[in-house]
Amino acid sequence: MLCNKTGIHELNQQDGSVKTIVSVNITSNAYVVVRGDKIYYTDSDNHSVTCCDFQGHTQWTFQNGEITWPLGVTVDTDGNVFVAGSISQNVVVISSDGTQQKQLLSSVDGIELPHGLIYDRDNNQEENLTSLQEEKERIENDIAQTRIKINNHLDKMQADLIQTLYAKVKKENGKIEQVLKSLEEKQCQINEYQNTFENIKKYATDVQLSLSMKLMETNIEKVEEFMRSLKEGESLCQVMLVMKDTFDTNAIAVSMPYIGKIGIDYSPSQVSIIKRRKCKRRRRRPNQPLKSIANISP
Repeated sequence: MLCNKTGIHELNQQDGSVKTIVSVNITSNAYVVVRGDKIYYTDSDNHSVTCCDFQGHTQWTFQNGEITWPLGVTVDTDGNVFVAGSISQNVVVISSDGTQQKQLLSSVDGIELPHGLIYDRDNNQEENLTSLQEEKERIENDIAQTRIKINNHLDKMQADLIQTLYAKVKKENGKIEQVLKSLEEKQCQINEYQNTFENIKKYATDVQLSLSMKLMETNIEKVEEFMRSLKEGESLCQVMLVMKDTFDTNAIAVSMPYIGKIGIDYSPSQVSIIKRRKCKRRRRRPNQPLKSIANISP
């Protein structure tokens, strides 16, 4: 975000383009902070603090005599706005809707011409709880999605394996049926030869019988050759279905007992302790949750 006398502008760091968010004549000393979908900025000339959205629509403007020459501004996780009044030499917190205010620090506490304020979100434990919950839900979703992917892959493996099984059974059935058909045809030929031989014996002459016998011997040799080819080949082999595991399921269970590990990563705290010569030593008070300005204390 950029701030100048023509208003507040959004700078695109990728292409360098500038988009005007708020067109307003404010002092060059204005401070701007973004929180969620809201923009907060101070106007020291008008002694005001304004909240607007990214379309430039003003949500509220806070202005009263308690803050003069406001400069630094920051926002906590509950939307409460903290403002540094330079001339009034105080720090005031404004409610998220801009309707209430409360002075937290003043010159009595050693504040002198304050300018900048910062809310350390990295060390807000309440926000940390929220982020932990969000991360837990994300990991749960990742685990569920991983389970779905594994199930889908196993379903596909099962479907492919069954399809291969059906194809091989169909192929072997076709081979067996073809062998049975061939044997049936040869059996019919043999029966025909037998009937022909019986008729020749009854009605043919010796010469006819001799010629017929030679012809039948030739045909019988062809049948025998066919039978030998069946025996020597795979046509008469006993067909059995087998399934060979390409992996050991027990080994998989041992080598991959889980699909991931849950751990905790810690990042170093960004809290710093700063001593100011002009600030009076104050007694440390216990931390309280920041819900509204009513329970915010310096």
